[in-house]
Amino acid sequence: MTWISKMMIVSVVTRLLSCEQTCCQIEYTQLAEGDQIPYLLQKYELKNNNVLTVEKTEYNSYRDKSKLNRYATSYFVFNEGYLENFREEKVNGGRYQMLETSSLWDSGNRLPQVYTYHRNGTVQYKDSLIYDNQDRMIKASSLSGLLDLIYDEDNKLIEKSYSRDGNKEWTTKYVYDGQELEREEFYMHKTGEPVMSLISRFRESETTQYNIKNGEEELSRTITVNDHGDDLKTTGKLRVTRDLSYEYDERGNWVLRVDKSKDGQYYATHREITYKDGTITGEEWTPEKIAEKLNLTYDKAAYDAYRAELKSKRPQS
Repeated sequence: MTWISKMMIVSVVTRLLSCEQTCCQIEYTQLAEGDQIPYLLQKYELKNNNVLTVEKTEYNSYRDKSKLNRYATSYFVFNEGYLENFREEKVNGGRYQMLETSSLWDSGNRLPQVYTYHRNGTVQYKDSLIYDNQDRMIKASSLSGLLDLIYDEDNKLIEKSYSRDGNKEWTTKYVYDGQELEREEFYMHKTGEPVMSLISRFRESETTQYNIKNGEEELSRTITVNDHGDDLKTTGKLRVTRDLSYEYDERGNWVLRVDKSKDGQYYATHREITYKDGTITGEEWTPEKIAEKLNLTYDKAAYDAYRAELKSKRPQS
């Protein structure tokens, strides 16, 4: 099993068991190449398997569009290209919140179990994965539900579905046509009847998404993509218009992503990446520099207090 497959499988039990996600262009790229569980790459958006750690800090201008004033931090640890651990934490209203996920690999380099812990060390989720005789993950189960996956003879994912308490809540089907891909999502009523259907069509530089109403396609959004395969601009109906821009390191991984919403609110995500050879990238993007780039103000004292509180309360290795 490749490092990419492992990294993506970890994410299935931490993000996709609960709901279907809007897909970025990385899904198109990896599905077109036939990789296993490719839609999960969007969780990390890393293009290099020599990564040791990633510390990701999110900033936004919530409530005050002229100022970076809210933060959240995630920390990822890799071992020989495999995701071993990640921690998501924030200080919310003065209260430290943290969830940590660790992976248990078997002797065949497969991931049979993933554990997610509360801050006090108690288990919040225990997720179990089942593989077929070709080492393809075919089921992922947790307390929240069951994910089933089906592949074609070329090992390409053609269907995944999510069920809770025995009732199917959504199904996603994939159809391949050369280098193009179509994905159709069906959301179910508790009776099992579809109540909503969405179609996404992926091409090399663009994704279009449609709502299906009375059997007719209605364009919902269009997503353009840059040369790195990252989403760039989203246009469409209410509250889906976005403009994204990136700064990249020399190895092709982005270290700063800026997302400007339709209403003018900014979301900036900074990543400091450590590689196997000791190289650290992204250090140059300090909070001050990010605020300057966005022409926003920045409360250094508030941010320093946030970082100090995280440092004092996060688990010590």
